[in-house]
Amino acid sequence: MRIDTSARMFASLAVLAVTGAPLAAYAATTPTEATAAQAGKSKKEAMASWPAEKQTAYAGWPEATKAYFWTLSSKRQKLFWGLADTDKVTLSGMTKDEQDKAWARIEGGGGAPKGSGQE
Repeated sequence: MRIDTSARMFASLAVLAVTGAPLAAYAATTPTEATAAQAGKSKKEAMASWPAEKQTAYAGWPEATKAYFWTLSSKRQKLFWGLADTDKVTLSGMTKDEQDKAWARIEGGGGAPKGSGQE
């Protein structure tokens, strides 16, 4: 099932890349100083619980990709880890509309992956 989900995510991002969708910097809203301090602490706490290989992979991402990761829901963060690093960078560089379309494809429109037994 993991291979099927990863393959679907990769295929969805590949389709978006081939369609000529322009990449744009992700524009996140600026949190207040207090919110930023709390978010920084939460990030550090979350990262401390990750295995070493996950921490190493995260450290290799561009800053924009790291920032984008923290804007995702926990469900999408888990799916994000299943993407290849190049796809993570591509997704984080898309416009909000393009990201929404990509996530709709990645999540399969809410349906279970074919062959998962949950159709």
